[in-house]
Amino acid sequence: MIHDFSTRHPDIIRKVDGELGKPFSVWQRIKMRGIGSGRLRIDKSSPQISDLLGDNDVLKFISVELRPKGIIIHFKRNLVHYIWPIHYTKLAIYNTEKISFHSQGEFITVHPTHLKYDGRYFVRKIGMLKLDYLMEEGYHVH
Repeated sequence: MIHDFSTRHPDIIRKVDGELGKPFSVWQRIKMRGIGSGRLRIDKSSPQISDLLGDNDVLKFISVELRPKGIIIHFKRNLVHYIWPIHYTKLAIYNTEKISFHSQGEFITVHPTHLKYDGRYFVRKIGMLKLDYLMEEGYHVH
């Protein structure tokens, strides 16, 4: 579910922390070599996300934050900050010539010009964290 996070309401913070785990500690962030992506330009998105982003010609960007049990995709429209928390069990990432994040019928595809080595490395990091989490929780992974 996508939330308006402009006011950082405590109820939303509790809900996201409960679903995805609390943010990584400073030490964990250092060991992981960062928990956030750079700005990634949106190429395409599902209708609900497109409605939130608006139809103007301004370039639109996302950033991805890692959490112990999932990711949070951040995006803005003017002064409104939205977050899209996605649990690892509901996350699908397609890493072809574009990178596409999918969950429960919603998706965001990132434009290929912003997919330098760092972007591809970050997506691999998400995949490894997802795999570690699923194996830890006892999911059967092929």
